[in-house]
Amino acid sequence: MQILFIIQIKLFLILIILIIIKIKILITKIILFFIVILLIIIKIKIFKIFHQDLIELGHTRSIELAI
Repeated sequence: MQILFIIQIKLFLILIILIIIKIKILITKIILFFIVILLIIIKIKIFKIFHQDLIELGHTRSIELAI
């Protein structure tokens, strides 16, 4: 009877450890997801700034050509 109780406790502990590992993996995935979203937002902002510079550069170039 006591052996069964010990086995039950060990199984319960293993289950808790597996749940903790799953939660950690889930948290890691969520953090990575947010990092990817942030990187995409930063890339879009950088591209917009770069694109704006290109447009302004194009305008100054066309004004120079007009002169």
